[in-house]
Amino acid sequence: MIGNFIEKCIVNDYNKNFLDYYDEKSDYFIIDFATMVRDGLVKQTLEDGTIHYFTNSSKHRARNKVGRNVIEVLPGKKEYISSKEILQQENIALIVDRFCAWLEEKGYKPKQLILVEVKHARYYSDEKRLIEFENWEQLEWENRTLDEINRLFLTRYPECHFIRFPDGYYGGLRHRWGLFSLHYCDEVYDYLYDMVNMITERGEITEEAERQVRSKYANRIQNNVKQLNQFSSTVDKVELNYQQERRKAFTYSILLKQQVSGMLEQVEKVAELHSKPILYGMIHAARVGWTARQWEH
Repeated sequence: MIGNFIEKCIVNDYNKNFLDYYDEKSDYFIIDFATMVRDGLVKQTLEDGTIHYFTNSSKHRARNKVGRNVIEVLPGKKEYISSKEILQQENIALIVDRFCAWLEEKGYKPKQLILVEVKHARYYSDEKRLIEFENWEQLEWENRTLDEINRLFLTRYPECHFIRFPDGYYGGLRHRWGLFSLHYCDEVYDYLYDMVNMITERGEITEEAERQVRSKYANRIQNNVKQLNQFSSTVDKVELNYQQERRKAFTYSILLKQQVSGMLEQVEKVAELHSKPILYGMIHAARVGWTARQWEH
């Protein structure tokens, strides 16, 4: 279910007045370009031939409070265009320039801009081990594109604040918004909060202060990964031991079945020689029944 804020954002984006929503200038403007390489566009063709473009978002397929799917109520034919297709055809520098022009129109100075270096995580934690995201080739392309967009922005505003992403980051399975390569472990958000807090309180971050904060959270993330590796190793050993013991038990069962079967055959022969048909029949039934039970297990 989407809340009022998300639904309002979708409506503003669709009606092309999203940028007008920012009617009050803030002390700082925090930026990341993740959605620029992620969401893509929806091409909507109406019955009269009018073509309308708006941002494609997973939120469109979520339900609002009255149970309506945002994308379903829109008329006309809808065609989805990926960000990769758009960015390969368009001039990325021109797109960045247009955004920068809007920032300047709003009166923001370079020192009021905080650019966050967002990247897709290659791995996520299931709280037992680190697992690689399946679509890493696409995510890697998006990371390279984000690097290029950030470079263009920093060329335009070399004096803006740039928060590099922490080392060793990974995705979090229990993220409140679900598992995704842009939803990270808790340490990433704590790191970003500390960095933004230093900028807004002090006006800048010295190289030494940045180094200390990066080292602090890199160590935390590294310790988490180390614990995951240790846990994963323990789980693997337990699983290996279990499989080995299971194979041993199965082998022992086969050997025991063969031994018992051989013993019963000997007794059958003795019973047959002594003309004991009743005893022979009981022993034969016991052997066949025991063998069947073994294969049932």
